[in-house]
Amino acid sequence: MPPLITSPESETLKGYVHSLLQNLSSYLANQERIDIDYTKHLASLETPIAGYSLPYQAGFYASSLEIGQTFKIPKFQRTYIFKTGESCYQIIVGGKEVNLQGVTNEFIENFFSQEFFTGYDVSKWLPGFDWEKEIVPLLSYLLTEGIIFLESDPSKQAIAS
Repeated sequence: MPPLITSPESETLKGYVHSLLQNLSSYLANQERIDIDYTKHLASLETPIAGYSLPYQAGFYASSLEIGQTFKIPKFQRTYIFKTGESCYQIIVGGKEVNLQGVTNEFIENFFSQEFFTGYDVSKWLPGFDWEKEIVPLLSYLLTEGIIFLESDPSKQAIAS
């Protein structure tokens, strides 16, 4: 809350304005923070392309994911990806925000550059990760949030090997 100013020559006013200018200067010096805040603002203004995407309804998927299942990332979905730390990424899609930790940059690049991929692909992108304990929870989270969907078209299903 700004201080109560009793006269225009007040030292309190000068100090308050100086403090505001210092805060603005330090904020403007951090370009990455500006980009993140601006993108968050833009993402919050837009609504998802559709509230539903049948047959790819968000949050509806098989209770146990199989490694041969095919997943889909909607082709025209706006996706913003920010690296927020070592192996930490913030993904903003249609006003939804998810945070992924412990994944590599190569995984993020591979994952979001495909329209269709399988559990086998994800296992290759995350070597050393356990399918049941680490990858299934990650995919389930992304399915629940509507970031990815299960592919229901049999012609696009992977052949189990």
